[in-house]
Amino acid sequence: MRERLYHFHSTQWAYLQMFRGEAIHLPEFDALPDLQAVGRWARQFYRELASIRDGLNEAALRQHLDFPFTAQVAERLGSAGPATVGEGIVQLALHTAHHRGQVILRLRESGGEPPMTDFIAWVWMLRPTPQWGGLETA
Repeated sequence: MRERLYHFHSTQWAYLQMFRGEAIHLPEFDALPDLQAVGRWARQFYRELASIRDGLNEAALRQHLDFPFTAQVAERLGSAGPATVGEGIVQLALHTAHHRGQVILRLRESGGEPPMTDFIAWVWMLRPTPQWGGLETA
């Protein structure tokens, strides 16, 4: 479970850094030794993502998004055409949703009851702020 969470949060952080035009720097897996450490790291991403979200407009969404791993993508897929910031945001959301589904399935298989994660349910509930399940906020 920690490996899956680390993977999709690493991807989130990588995209955030690409949106900012920064080099990608991620902590090693072992630097986040438990689920609480991964959770703290994830929450920081959501706080920092707000600065990107608040600066988005049509022009920003159409800007080219530089991927530092374009050569690896081209090798695997045969090409790596240009992508925009808007397309990167869509990919980030879809990638995260895919892996959240995996985590939910794993929780159910182990007898847990995962929380509701549907976006539209969050809208219907009047967009409540996240409840981090008692995890530290620092």
